[in-house]
Amino acid sequence: MIIALEVDGTIEVGNPPGPITVETLASIAKLRYPSVIIVSDDYPKVLDRTDLSGHLIPAVGLERAPLAEKLKTLRALFPDEGRYIMVGVSNEAMNAAKDAGYEYMAPSQFLELLQRGELP
Repeated sequence: MIIALEVDGTIEVGNPPGPITVETLASIAKLRYPSVIIVSDDYPKVLDRTDLSGHLIPAVGLERAPLAEKLKTLRALFPDEGRYIMVGVSNEAMNAAKDAGYEYMAPSQFLELLQRGELP
């Protein structure tokens, strides 16, 4: 499973802050690699808060690419993951997820599925 995330409005270090904590991402990433990919260009906000450089994957090299292109590239890099999820709050995230064949989830939906044990 690949979980791609925006930062702003999604993760606690975003501007505005979102409901998903860095610790939550860390626990998922440590269970399964690759799994958590930060697709926003401001991924350093997340990596600066944690020692997970080997677990959280920033979309380095794709910083200026449109979000849909980033998602398609990540799917090509990890073709056997089975499930691809885009978590975000923007219309761009929702449209990019659809265009790239990802499930789109709002942060609250993602956290609810995580709490119910339906995600890793």
